[in-house]
Amino acid sequence: MLTLTRYTREVDTVKIRVEGGDVTVKRAEGYHHGHLRRALLDAAMDLVRERGIDGFALREVARRAGVSHAAPYHHFADKGALASALAIESFRLFEATFREAVAGTEGTHLDAVRAIGRAYVRFAFDDPARFTLMWRPELRTAEDDSPVDEAGLASYQVLIDEVQAGQRAGQIVAGDPGLLSLAAWSTVHGLATLIVDGPLRDQVLSWSQAEPMVDAVLDLAVRGLAVNPRTRTRPRRSG
Repeated sequence: MLTLTRYTREVDTVKIRVEGGDVTVKRAEGYHHGHLRRALLDAAMDLVRERGIDGFALREVARRAGVSHAAPYHHFADKGALASALAIESFRLFEATFREAVAGTEGTHLDAVRAIGRAYVRFAFDDPARFTLMWRPELRTAEDDSPVDEAGLASYQVLIDEVQAGQRAGQIVAGDPGLLSLAAWSTVHGLATLIVDGPLRDQVLSWSQAEPMVDAVLDLAVRGLAVNPRTRTRPRRSG
């Protein structure tokens, strides 16, 4: 006669009672290999939102995902590797958000730059814990050659490409497109940081409160890039 006496998702074994004693057998992991990585990333991101990246250990990620304590090591050497994977994924979402903003823009390349700026601040506002994680200095290298750096630069390239296109079209002032993009990026990053983790954090509690401020800052930023500063770009309202 077989009797199941213990089975949990947090252990790697199942104890089965048979005649003559108990037999312990290894159970199959609760997730397929690819699904396990996804489950761990999702669990870790939930914990980041609740406590910040410093507020938990890898063992707790496993517990939250409902797998054994050893399971995360199939995909991540340590917690730092897990944090890097989250940051890389976040920057890819960032890049996709920018590309979607550009694709949905009608008008000039200045309008597209504005749309990227708005998407930047909205991304930070909607998921401040993810945004803060992305800029953790320990995930980067001085040479900008870590996988996190590369993912971040790919998202930044969307802005540079739009600035260069605007220069070719005679809409954006001549000059080093990298420096012009840096000026625009610094403006929106500063605003996003003030709203998410700065003195505006307790004053801006909804996107409807943030939106007029974002539009005013973007007006100034885009005006500084425009060949004709009187050119008006189109604020895009969103819910």
